[in-house]
Amino acid sequence: MKETYIDQLSTNEVLRRINSSDQEIAGIVEKKITKIEEAVELACQKFLQGGRIIYCGAGSSGRIAAMDALEMTPTYGIDPARYFCLLAGGEEAMFRAVEQAEDSEEQAYQEVKKVQLNASDVVVAIAASGRTPYCMAALKYGKEIGASTIGISCVETSELGELAEVAIDLPVGKEVVSGSTRMKAGTAQKLVLNMFSTSLMIRLGKVFEEAMIYVQPINQKLVQRSIAILSKIAKITNEEAEILLKENDFDLPMVILIQRLALTQNESRDLLAKHNGNLSKILK
Repeated sequence: MKETYIDQLSTNEVLRRINSSDQEIAGIVEKKITKIEEAVELACQKFLQGGRIIYCGAGSSGRIAAMDALEMTPTYGIDPARYFCLLAGGEEAMFRAVEQAEDSEEQAYQEVKKVQLNASDVVVAIAASGRTPYCMAALKYGKEIGASTIGISCVETSELGELAEVAIDLPVGKEVVSGSTRMKAGTAQKLVLNMFSTSLMIRLGKVFEEAMIYVQPINQKLVQRSIAILSKIAKITNEEAEILLKENDFDLPMVILIQRLALTQNESRDLLAKHNGNLSKILK
């Protein structure tokens, strides 16, 4: 039976077709878990050695990558100079379409050189088509200088994947609106980047039990979250947790050590430094 074109459907039918299409994505991503694991382990090794994680993307792929990278600072306390995104067209492209920028290999070369990309870094190129010139150029340069390279595409086999050290090719298939890769492809990219960055932060010790202990208390919501985390981990009241945090500059991992091991501030800082801030390793 011939499928009815989407423009001939009712609103309810359109929504159901989109929803049905979206449900395919988790299964496609699941088949790539081994590759995502490989990418996480590679990135973790490089990051612990002082390297940076540098996403590279264009259009909606780049914006999804930029959003993921930006979250690493408030959520996990990562220095933004060590985890960021190069977006074709620059910051302007985050808020306004600069579609021609994705074709500029020269811009990519200029930007990776500007940030002084080096062999200790990891370049993660994200392109739905798997062949965006901006992303290909950044990955090529990274490979040439010895940086680790990861490619994320939304096709069966990609040029990006062939070039990268680790290839995560996600064959999402036809979009419900042909060529609109902000849809299934964007959802797949978001899922993979969520998994990649979150797993990396866990491996780096930025999560204790299930809590994001390096959350930055930069607004009232995150102040209250820090208090709630300490209250739960230390089994104390919110009022007691707030007092402890205020006495220790809202350094949540340090306060947990002080509370658990009866250490001084300096002893706690030294112990965290010795274990790269990994509280789980200290308290395992």
